[in-house]
Amino acid sequence: MVKLVCTLFTNFAKYGNPTPDSSLGVTWPEYDANEYYGKIAETLTVGKKLGADSVKFWKSIFEEAGLGFD
Repeated sequence: MVKLVCTLFTNFAKYGNPTPDSSLGVTWPEYDANEYYGKIAETLTVGKKLGADSVKFWKSIFEEAGLGFD
């Protein structure tokens, strides 16, 4: 994991992109409104909308209370 993190940071510093090629088996997406995220563990995985279920729950609580959720 340490080697992976060092590679990601080094690539970002050199190329402005943590995954400039396919050597890590995944492409780290640029930040956008779709809320992509990278999970760094023994391998690198990319997901979308981390915690979407939690946000949906809390948004419903705010709406039920008549409060805005922004």
